[in-house]
Amino acid sequence: MNEVGLSWQVASIWPIHSVHPGFRDSAGQFHLNVQKDKYILSVALLPFMLLNDTEEIAALYRDLSQYPSLSHACIGPEVTTQYGGKHCNIYTEWSQRDLERAENVKFCRQYLVFHDNQSVIYSGPSGNCTEVKGELLSRDSPSGTQKAVVRKMCNSKGEEKQFLEVWEKNRKVKSIELSALEKHGQVYDDDQFGCLAWSHSETHLLYVAEKKRPKTESFFKHRAPELNTEEELAKTERDKAGEQFVFYEDWGETLVAKSIPVLCVLDIESNNVSVLEGVPEYISPGQAFWTPDDTGVVFTGWYHEPFRLGLKYCINRRSSLFHVDLTGGQCELLSDDNKAIWSPRLSPDQCRIVYLENQASGPHQQCSRICMYDWYTKLTSVIVDIVPRQIQDGFAGIYSTALPEHCWAADSQRVVLDTTQRSRQELIVVDMASKSVCSLTKGSSLGSWVLLTIDRDLMVARFSTPNSPPMLMVAFLPPAGKEADVNWVCLEETSPIQGISWDVHILQPSPEQDNPQYRGLDFEAILLKPTQVPEQTKLPLVVSPHGGPHSVFTTTWMLYPAVLCQMGFAVLLVNYRGSLGFGQDSVDSLPGNVGCQDVNDVQFCVEQMLQKEPLDSKRVALLGGSHGGFLSCHLIGQYPGTYKACVTRNPVVNMASMIGSTDIPDWCMTEVGLPYDQAALPVPEQWEKMLLHSPMQFVDKVQAPVLLLIGEEDRRVPPKQGLEYYRALRSRGIPTRIQVITMHYPVWRLRQTVWSNSGRVRNINLTALDKHGKVYTDEQFRCFAWSNSETQIVYVAERKHSPKQQFFSQEEFTEGQENERFVYNDNWGEALGDKSVPVLCVLNIETTKVSVLEDIPGHLSPGQVFMGFTQEHCPCFAGPLTIKESYLALLREVESWTLLGVQQDLLVVSCSSPSCPPSLKVGVLPSEGSELELQWISVEESSVLPDMEWKILTVDPALSEKGSPYTDQSFEAILLIPRGSKQGEEALFPLVVSPHGGPHSVFDACWRPTMAGLCRLGFAVLMVNYRGSLGFGQDSIDSLISHVGVQDVADTQLAVEVALQMKCLDPNRIALLGGSHGGFICCHLIGRFPEMYKACAVRNSVTNMATLLGTSDIPDWRYASLGLPYSYERIPTEKDLAAMLLSSPITHATKVQAPVLLCVGAKDRQVSPSQALEYYRVLKARGIPVRLMWYPEENHALSGVVAEADVFMNCAQWITHHLSKT
Repeated sequence: MNEVGLSWQVASIWPIHSVHPGFRDSAGQFHLNVQKDKYILSVALLPFMLLNDTEEIAALYRDLSQYPSLSHACIGPEVTTQYGGKHCNIYTEWSQRDLERAENVKFCRQYLVFHDNQSVIYSGPSGNCTEVKGELLSRDSPSGTQKAVVRKMCNSKGEEKQFLEVWEKNRKVKSIELSALEKHGQVYDDDQFGCLAWSHSETHLLYVAEKKRPKTESFFKHRAPELNTEEELAKTERDKAGEQFVFYEDWGETLVAKSIPVLCVLDIESNNVSVLEGVPEYISPGQAFWTPDDTGVVFTGWYHEPFRLGLKYCINRRSSLFHVDLTGGQCELLSDDNKAIWSPRLSPDQCRIVYLENQASGPHQQCSRICMYDWYTKLTSVIVDIVPRQIQDGFAGIYSTALPEHCWAADSQRVVLDTTQRSRQELIVVDMASKSVCSLTKGSSLGSWVLLTIDRDLMVARFSTPNSPPMLMVAFLPPAGKEADVNWVCLEETSPIQGISWDVHILQPSPEQDNPQYRGLDFEAILLKPTQVPEQTKLPLVVSPHGGPHSVFTTTWMLYPAVLCQMGFAVLLVNYRGSLGFGQDSVDSLPGNVGCQDVNDVQFCVEQMLQKEPLDSKRVALLGGSHGGFLSCHLIGQYPGTYKACVTRNPVVNMASMIGSTDIPDWCMTEVGLPYDQAALPVPEQWEKMLLHSPMQFVDKVQAPVLLLIGEEDRRVPPKQGLEYYRALRSRGIPTRIQVITMHYPVWRLRQTVWSNSGRVRNINLTALDKHGKVYTDEQFRCFAWSNSETQIVYVAERKHSPKQQFFSQEEFTEGQENERFVYNDNWGEALGDKSVPVLCVLNIETTKVSVLEDIPGHLSPGQVFMGFTQEHCPCFAGPLTIKESYLALLREVESWTLLGVQQDLLVVSCSSPSCPPSLKVGVLPSEGSELELQWISVEESSVLPDMEWKILTVDPALSEKGSPYTDQSFEAILLIPRGSKQGEEALFPLVVSPHGGPHSVFDACWRPTMAGLCRLGFAVLMVNYRGSLGFGQDSIDSLISHVGVQDVADTQLAVEVALQMKCLDPNRIALLGGSHGGFICCHLIGRFPEMYKACAVRNSVTNMATLLGTSDIPDWRYASLGLPYSYERIPTEKDLAAMLLSSPITHATKVQAPVLLCVGAKDRQVSPSQALEYYRVLKARGIPVRLMWYPEENHALSGVVAEADVFMNCAQWITHHLSKT
């Protein structure tokens, strides 16, 4: 049952209709309610101890998760009875976790409120709850007689469709399939951009959707000839070819599919949808509503140039208030264009617009202003300004993510909203005329409030506390000056959860921890404890710092702390300095001090609580997510003796490696106290500072076991952050577990077939045998070998893993397996992402049985196996075997040869050259000593292409880098040229320069369709085997170590200069083409020699070795290339990062002039896609023509048939287009 083996005791039996979750009674006994037939058994556990049985914890979580969250409310029209009484209907929407369906379900419930316009006389629910399905947006018309709904549904083919419906009384009067109209993309239903606004005349609906994109198709799609087709139309269609993989920026975390929003209007009578014109192209509109006369639209516009940053939870993004006139199409700026504004709301008298505003920089969340724009005088005034410190009446400023959609009082002079005030969420009313602020909830319970809506002065709010789930409250707003007399009435009450107590503690940092720039700041913490704990009992403590870091824990209902408290833990929620609700000074005190001030605050709070409360100092654990995970990882490293366990969700562990892959790179800079500029390039000192502020600096001191919970699709804190920490801890022997939460699970089926000459003799379903996982078919591990007796087959497959069951499955629990569903399995990286633990399997063909060999040591991963003899089992050999090696010269200098197979001295080879496709040849191996007499017979002969020729250039490296110890070694380049060149400027060929990847790889003189294709297009192609390439001796390879980004770049540049001496190449038309490390060299060259190169196309290019460090499956590559030692335990130092950065192309990005095409495989494990995105942003911010092609199903090789062809066509088009300009 638990850690001391407690016994069961049945305490009481309740009818099933009075079910409550588990609780602790006054004696400290825990009662777990277990359903039995039609009654509930209340089982007492003695004595007071922690729950640690999985099934009991799951039952407790299930019970507490059934309390719904109130998310939306609206008030219906006022109805006057024949006797003069008044009532109105309140429609509410709630959400609740459905663990069986593994989703949040939304349901609605309605209430009747009888009133006298000043107070609630009677209220109560009207009917039962009803689930709401498919609704994305819904809005009542101003008169309340109609309702508009945007709904998503799937047709019989599983295709998602969106409909806009209009309801009137008891019927649906309109249902328009927006997808079929093809006027725009998906409707935005998010809280950031989304809106659904009725015109005042109730004849039009305004909403936001994704801009319609042109239809795209493959370059190789065949078109049927069409009669009477206009030439221009045909050209337009051709222009769309090849654009299906063009990358579109989006707005980051939770807004992934949202890139270019547009304002759309539906004419309800005609069913016509129009996209509004006049919005500037550099603006992304949202949060729109109609002007008073319905002749225009007011909206918030976010500036998205030079590129988009993550917008969710970031109220500091530059934005302004705009008005677009529908009669003339002109767009007018209504607010400051250098601030961040959001949540504009029109007053009931349609004269004023209130909105929130703050600086367009700095912390993502901060204290805001309330501003008002007068529609008729065109004047803007600040109603509530930023508050540095909490003022005398306790007001600490405005901290709201959004104003309620309806926030104006009926007099159009006051605005009601909720805002954080220290550790509590309060409702306040702001008087626009006097600019005064008054609390509507200050004298109430110490819980937290959220305003859902206000209409005709009737307010609907949500109230909760840490031990009381949300309740629905209503009240009338008293007249101005009497707001303190407000009287709240509960419409839906919930009883406090038994067994939980809580209070708020105020803490003052010690003088040595006081911030010298912002002295005297205090902070708070919320402590939850199980009630009625027996005397002398010390509770284990779970410490939870919040994320953000500019966020806050308020005294509201939170599921996790409540469950932990019911399990027997005390839970400490820390609002360290930098949290919201304590004044702007508190917010500003943290940037530049993350990893220090916030860590010290949490530790100070823990030490104070251990002294003042009955808590067990030997049982303290950490639980935090995002920046809370950042702090948790800091704490277990800086104070290893305090914490015995740590659980983190999507933690930030290395800000230096995160900056290139997150949707909020500005966060990494701002929080360490550095200014952020979208056009600025990183410098080593910045990387050093980010590293020094990161938890990774203290990983050597960690002792506590760590559980990492990672979201696979996290755009804010990339999953590689958790993986980087996991590897660092594992290499140090720290008990570590990582669980990766993903939304898709592949289903695999395999059938193995054995054939004889006469037909199929065996058909064996390996899946049904259930002996192993997926069979390996890759080139790294795979094998498929017959035994000499031809009775058995050996192959490699993934080890069979235990079934993974979720905690809340309807199936019976299996001990030890129920929490394995999302456990991360380490794998072999690029192209081997589904391969973790290979095993050797033997199939007996006669019996069709499969056995897994068990004698392989656990630290080895087997592969490339064959069945053969061993000498001890082969008595025909009298003595020991010896192997003699001899070199087989093929004597074909102009071709490259590949051995395909050997069978009884018969050799099968493929040979080709840069101008000749592969030919198949066979030959019989001569006797020993006569190898040079080998004769080849062509089985399938290919002809040399007559329109191209090639030669190998030998380059003297002494001209490249005289300081290298290997300058006496030459290197080579292969030059492929269109045949029939003539002398003279008019006959000069444009040149495409291509260094290979690796860097320890090579261009051999074989057939390469890409290069031959470029030559056919009229380009000369130079393939450079710089020093470090294979085939030139080990010294050549070693010469590049510690000279990456220098020697290879200089060699490539020298090869170009040597090639240009041939007089048939145009020095004014040179482009670059490279992939991986070849792209790395290309990006270096356009930065170092900007005048020489006129275009650049790269594939999965390394652009910043410093940020690649934490995101690649080959972290050792960066160290080895720079001559730095690598070990699994090694954490990058400031010097390491500086060396990596200075060797990277991004250092020279400020000098780039050439247009750049970036082709990226989204599943690349070796060179993270964030490398290209980082370079793309830098170039775009500088106005350099840049395009990013995004291939969602491709990895590093970009070798899929469709992707490979598309990459070639786009590269060829890009180079052709930009070289033709010169």
